[in-house]
Amino acid sequence: MNCQEIEVRLNDHLDGILSASENAEVERHLESCLNCKEELLRLRNLMAETAALPKEMIPARDLWPKVAGRIALTKQTASRSFFGLPLNRTVGALAVAAVLILVAAGIFWKIKQSSTPFWEVGRLAGSPKVGSEKLFDTGKLRVGEWLETDDSSRAVISVGNIGHVQVEPNSRIRLVEARLTEHRLALQKGGLEAQISAPPRLFFVETPSATAVDMGCVYRLTVDESGGGQLEVTFGWVSLVRDGRESMVPAGAVCLIRSAIGPGTPFFKNKPARFQQALERLDFEQGGLPELEIILNESQSSDAFTLWHLLPRVAGVERELLYGRMAELTPLPEGVTSEGILRLDAEMLLRWKEEIDLKTEFFSEPQTKTPLTERSTL
Repeated sequence: MNCQEIEVRLNDHLDGILSASENAEVERHLESCLNCKEELLRLRNLMAETAALPKEMIPARDLWPKVAGRIALTKQTASRSFFGLPLNRTVGALAVAAVLILVAAGIFWKIKQSSTPFWEVGRLAGSPKVGSEKLFDTGKLRVGEWLETDDSSRAVISVGNIGHVQVEPNSRIRLVEARLTEHRLALQKGGLEAQISAPPRLFFVETPSATAVDMGCVYRLTVDESGGGQLEVTFGWVSLVRDGRESMVPAGAVCLIRSAIGPGTPFFKNKPARFQQALERLDFEQGGLPELEIILNESQSSDAFTLWHLLPRVAGVERELLYGRMAELTPLPEGVTSEGILRLDAEMLLRWKEEIDLKTEFFSEPQTKTPLTERSTL
């Protein structure tokens, strides 16, 4: 099973309703996948917090006078008319029901609008194509169709009702899913700029190297002819995932992707070239201790999130050196031990990451979240 298949089964795994063979597969995957272990831990914590909620709530003693006052006010207004009819209890209930129906209809319409099997697309420059047809103004990009731009054309896609994606020249992009619970594109080559305002893990962009999972943010993603590329985040966070390997990229940071490996290690884009080159060799070119020493020597307090991502990607002496530098930059939280970190204990790694994330958000310098420029009216 891959990570997506495991994630679907985690709730049933915790509830104990999977078959013995499925449980065994889930357990085997969890033994080697830190990301799925973190997700399982989150679900367990949520279940524990829910179970701890009180079964009943006793209202405050001074609540009744307020209720009585509201009842009296209702009686005073009960004789007023509603479209010429006495506003008795029956009519009042019907009016409330009518309002609820209208609200429900509005919600249904909004959901219906956001889950159509196509998205609106507009021309920004040149002659983009949807399928084999040139786009002269606006049109529809249906599930399964490709949008292509040449070296002089650009387009903008309306992602349901949660945001927009601006497609750069020389790009090829396909609409994979357009459902309420999943908005998904596939970028084969070229570049895009995405601006999304939605709950986490609702908008996805697949590439030959990794899938970008939106956490409510603004970012630019590029893919070259080899299938590799780069993600740069300007607002919020983006997760890059592939086959159990995940990189969480904050605002102000960059992450390289390569088709043979997946996502590299994220870093702030203002790091010196020496740091970036050493990190790229370590991620994709079988670099070792010399590259790690450069990274550790150049690391500052703001780089703890970069080093945290490297922990499961190195071993032995390299991991010990990495841990030592990280502990200098971000001390361990209470209850987290060096032994636990070095053996990659999922819960301890997650707790340390939470401390590091707070520092990362402080040091990051995201750009202001503004609408995409030159956007066509869809």
